[in-house]
Order: sequence, then structure tokens, then C-alpha cells
Amino acid sequence: MKRTVAGLLVFGLVALLVALPSPARADGRFWTGFAIGGATGVIVGGAVTPRYYAPPVVLYEPAPVYVAPPAYVPVYLAPPAVYVPGQWVWSGYAWVWQPGYWRY
Repeated sequence: MKRTVAGLLVFGLVALLVALPSPARADGRFWTGFAIGGATGVIVGGAVTPRYYAPPVVLYEPAPVYVAPPAYVPVYLAPPAVYVPGQWVWSGYAWVWQPGYWRY
């Protein structure tokens, strides 16, 4: 275990010394660095940034039209006419013929 920790410590120090950057110098190559930095930013930024998905399109339609049914109007039909046939009726003194008639 001690050897592993010592090895990792030595490897980290060597990597730190190798990776130390040198002082920045332009040497007349400003635009080259600017272009490479921009391209690197676009590539890394495109790979790292989260994807944005637009919300789905919502279509608004007019509200449904409600047509009320016509009010119920009861239709009252007159009862059919009935013919009452003539008959003999006692008038208190004699039998009298009462002619037929239509009852509405």
C-alpha cells in the first residue's frame, strides 16, 4: 500500500513538471491563436453544452360551438271528433227521437 501511494505521488509530481505551461508569447501569431482558440471553443462547447429541445407546438383551436336544442314545445292535439248516433229519448210524456250529432 505504501509503495502504491509513493508511486502515485512521484507520478503526480512528474506529470506536474511536464505539464507546466511556458510563459505566453505572441511572437506575431495572435490571429492564429485567436482562430484556434475560437475553433476549440466551438468544438468543446458544442460537446459539453446541454441540448435544448423546444417545447412542442401548441395549436389553439376555437372552442367547440354548443347549439342548444330547441325548447320543447308540447303540441296539444284536439281529440278526434266522435259521432254520437241518434236515439229515442223519453221526454216525460212520450218517446222522442233525438237526432245524431258530432261531439268535438
